Amino acid sequence: MHNYLDAHPEISMSRQKELNFFSFDRHWRRGEDWYDHQFSSTAAIRGESSPSYSKFPKVPHVPERMKTVIPSARFIYLVRDPVARIVSHYMHLRDGGREKRSLDDALSQFDGNQYVDCSRYYMQLQQYLDHFGQSQILVVSAEEMKENRHEILRRVFRFLNVDESFQSPHHNAIYHASKPHGPLRRRVERSRLARHIRPYVPRSIVCWAATHGPEQRAVERPSLDSGLREALCDYLREDVERFRSQVNQDFAQWLI
Repeated sequence: MHNYLDAHPEISMSRQKELNFFSFDRHWRRGEDWYDHQFSSTAAIRGESSPSYSKFPKVPHVPERMKTVIPSARFIYLVRDPVARIVSHYMHLRDGGREKRSLDDALSQFDGNQYVDCSRYYMQLQQYLDHFGQSQILVVSAEEMKENRHEILRRVFRFLNVDESFQSPHHNAIYHASKPHGPLRRRVERSRLARHIRPYVPRSIVCWAATHGPEQRAVERPSLDSGLREALCDYLREDVERFRSQVNQDFAQWLI
């Protein structure tokens, strides 16, 4: 979504993708001037995308901080099948070396579990509705984006009050498809050089050498035991139903 929005001539997305400005004290202390300088001052719409903004309660106070800086902000909440999102979240952390446990161990309990909480979309949405009007929030499902991308982008552009008829070849591209990661790629991505040039150079270029290096291996996607999947569905079902009702969407492709 970040790249699709940035292709629109009336929209300027931040050069660095995940600013996390409102999430963590170390970023928040940089101040509003630093945040403002991450965007083109001439664009009608300026935006950024940080998944940490919907990781309550592990990451608290995000909407409160946003309210003090940009009370008229508009939000696009991109969601997907909650159980599939949990597995993807786990794979992301494991592949980045931040998760050593097996998937079963990581989901040994659901209460207070960061993977599960991030898939409690109704709970996450309520944090924002305590501070912003529902008209300021557009919910988009990843499944719809995959199946009907151009129509969904028109809806997004209408929501942002920019030319909804605009189309770009960039809108046909598929970003962040799963690809093999290895130790070399992780070292390159975390290097001091990568941190310095990332705001100015596409991430794909920063990581090109590592992605094509000899250490690459196929990423084995873990599968949920049927009993664990059913337990997760039962745990999340009430939140999912409340979310469907709140945003008036059925999310028919979801398995819950």
